[in-house]
Amino acid sequence: MQASVITGMTPVGADVQTPEPTNPTSEVPPASELATTSPIAAEPELVTANSYADFVQVDELYLEAGFEADYRRRRTTSRIRQSYFGRYELDDRLTRLEETLGLDGSGSVGGPSKMTFDFNLLGGVSQESYRERRPGWDLRQSPSGSLSQYDARISLLPAGKVSANLYASREEGRIPRLFLPSLDRDRERYAAELLFNDDVLPMRLLVEDVYERFDDPRPFSTDDQESQERQLRYEATWRQSDNHELRVDYEYSDRGDLYAGTAGSIDRTRHYITLNDLIRFGEDARSRLDTTVRFQDESGDLARDLLDIHPRLRLWHNDELQSDFSAQYLKQRFVDRDLEMWRGDAGLTHTPNDDLTNSINVYGLVQGVEDADDLSEWGATATSQYGRDNDYGRFTASVTLNHADSRYDAENTQGFVLRESHRFRDPLPITLTRADVRRWSLVVTDLSGTQVFFDGRDFSVIQRGRYTSLFRARDGRIRDGQSVFVSYSYRTDKTVTIERNRVDARVQQEFKNGVSPYYAGTYQGEDVEGNRYASFLARRINRHRVGVNYRQTKYSAGAEYEYNDDSIDPYQAGHLNGDVTLWSEAPHTVTAGGRASYFRYSGTRWLQSHDVFLGDIGLTWQAAFSADFDMSASASYRYENSNLYGRTEGLDLRAAVNRQIGQFTLALEVEYEQLSIRSSEDRNFAVWLRLRRGFPIIGPAR
Repeated sequence: MQASVITGMTPVGADVQTPEPTNPTSEVPPASELATTSPIAAEPELVTANSYADFVQVDELYLEAGFEADYRRRRTTSRIRQSYFGRYELDDRLTRLEETLGLDGSGSVGGPSKMTFDFNLLGGVSQESYRERRPGWDLRQSPSGSLSQYDARISLLPAGKVSANLYASREEGRIPRLFLPSLDRDRERYAAELLFNDDVLPMRLLVEDVYERFDDPRPFSTDDQESQERQLRYEATWRQSDNHELRVDYEYSDRGDLYAGTAGSIDRTRHYITLNDLIRFGEDARSRLDTTVRFQDESGDLARDLLDIHPRLRLWHNDELQSDFSAQYLKQRFVDRDLEMWRGDAGLTHTPNDDLTNSINVYGLVQGVEDADDLSEWGATATSQYGRDNDYGRFTASVTLNHADSRYDAENTQGFVLRESHRFRDPLPITLTRADVRRWSLVVTDLSGTQVFFDGRDFSVIQRGRYTSLFRARDGRIRDGQSVFVSYSYRTDKTVTIERNRVDARVQQEFKNGVSPYYAGTYQGEDVEGNRYASFLARRINRHRVGVNYRQTKYSAGAEYEYNDDSIDPYQAGHLNGDVTLWSEAPHTVTAGGRASYFRYSGTRWLQSHDVFLGDIGLTWQAAFSADFDMSASASYRYENSNLYGRTEGLDLRAAVNRQIGQFTLALEVEYEQLSIRSSEDRNFAVWLRLRRGFPIIGPAR
C-alpha cells in the first residue's frame, strides 16, 4: 500500500484531492497479491489551503501607519513662602515623538454563527525629552521605548443558546479638565463573559480585570492617580410569569486605589449580593409588591458592611387613588461603627384630575449606633402640585409641608452621621448638619463611594462657630456642582429633642411669548430642647428667590434675586445668566453663554461680613465642512473675587482640526489653560498632532 501524509481534518464541503504517490518510481502490487482477509483501506483525505480559506473568513484587513507629536509647557508660580524661597517658579517642557504601525481586522471562523472576531493592534516606538527648571538643580530626562495598544474581541456562538465573549484592550488617551491641564490616561481591560440566552432564565457571568492610570507628565506631580480592580459578576433573572420576576446579582470586587496627592493606597475587597422580587397583581396588574434585599461584606480600608431588607407595596385603587406602604431593616458598619435602623412608611396619592396631584406620607424610624447617639424619629410630608394651561400660557405651583420630631439619646460623648449628602456650588460652601464636628473623623466620597476626597487636597475645612463648612479646592478633583457623601462623628453630652417644621413652595407662569416669572421660597423653623451646650443648634432657614426666565429659539436669559436668612451664614445674592446662538448657518455654529452672581454675606458673631463676585463666560465655534473635515474652538473664562478668601481666575482655550483626504487623516488639537488662585498660578500650553495613512488590504477603503 502507498504511504500517505495526513496534514489535517477536512471540513465538511471542502474539495478533496487525490494525493500523489510519495515514490512515483515504485510499482503498485496487483490486487491478487493483497491479503483477502483485510478490507482495502480508503486513501486519506488532505486539507488544502483553500479549505482553510473557507473555514477562516477575513472580512476586513486594514494597515495603518502613523506619526504623533506632543509638545507641552507648564509654568507654575508659587506665592507661598517655603524655606528661604519667598517665591519660586517651575518651568516644565515636554516633547514626545511617536511612530506607529497599526492593523485592524474583522471576520469569522466557521461562519458568523460559530465565531466572530475583530481586533485593532498598534505598536511603535517613542522618544521623549523632558526638562524642568526650578530652584536649585534643574531636571532633565530623555526616555525612549516602545508602545503598544490593542483592542480585541472574540464572540463564540453569538446567536446560540449559550454564547461567550472575550475582551482584551489597552488604550491611551487624554482627560480634558476645565481650567486645569489635561491628564494622560492609560487603561487596560481583560474580560471573559458567558451568556445563557433564555426567555425564562437569562444569565450572565463576567470576569474582568481593569487597570487605569491618570498621569501628569511632570515628575513628582500630585495629580497622578491609579486604580486596579478585579471583578466577578453574576446576573440572573427568573421570569416565572408576566407578573412575577426575580433578579439576582452577585459581585465580587478586589480594588486598590492610589489617589492623587497621597502616598498610600486604599485597598478594598467586596462581596455584594442583591435580590429583587417583583410581583404584579390586581386590575391590569397595576398593583405591585417589590422586595429588595441587599448584602455587602467588605474588608480593607474604609470598609462598609451592609444588610438591607426593603419591601414596598403599591396598591392601585383606581385612576385617582393609590397607596404605598414600605418597611425597611438596615444594618451597616463603617469606620468601626455599627448602625442599625428600623423604618416604616405609609403614603397616599390622590389625582382628582389632570391638573392636580396631592400626596401625603407618614414615617417612623428607630436607629441605634454603636458608642454613639440613638435616634428615634417620626414625621409627615404633604405635597400638592398644580399645573394648568390658560389664555396666557401655563401656570404651575407646588407646595410641600414637612414635620419631624427627633429624639437623640446621648448615652455616650459623641454622635455619628453616615453618608450625609451635600452638593458643592461655587462660591457657596457646604455646612454639615451637626455642630461640634470632630475634624479628624471626616470621610468625603463621591456618590458611588469609590472615589475618596482629602482635606487640603480637594477641599478645605473652615470652622464657623460650632458649625463646620467645607470649601471646594479650585485645583482639586471635586467639580463645581458635584454631589458628595460626608461621614463624620461629633461631640454631644445630653439627650436632645428636636421639632422641625419646613415649608417649600414654588409658583411659575410660563407666558406664550417666552417670559416665565417665578417665585420659590423655603422656611424652616426648629425647636431644640436639651442642654444649651448640646451639639444641636436650632437651624433656621428663611430663603426666598424671585426671578424671571426668557426663552426663544436661539437665545435665553434669566435674572434672579435671592434672599437667604440662614442662621449659619445669611446672605443676599443676585444672579444673571444667558446663552445665545450667534451664528447658525451651515457649516458654522457659534454659541455663547455666561452667568454672573454677586453675594453679600451679612456676617454673624462667628463670621465677618464679606462680598463675593463670580462670573463665567464661554464661547464655542463648530464647523462641519463635510463628513471628513471639521473644526472646533472654545474659550471659557472664570473670575471669582472674595474680599475674605481671595481671588480666583481661570482661562481655558481649546481648538481642534480633523481632516481626512482619502486614506490620509490629520488631527490637530491645541490647549491653553491658566488657573490663578491665592497661593499659586499655573499656566499650561499643549499641542497634539496625529497623522495617519491607511492601506486597505481586504475589504473596502475607509
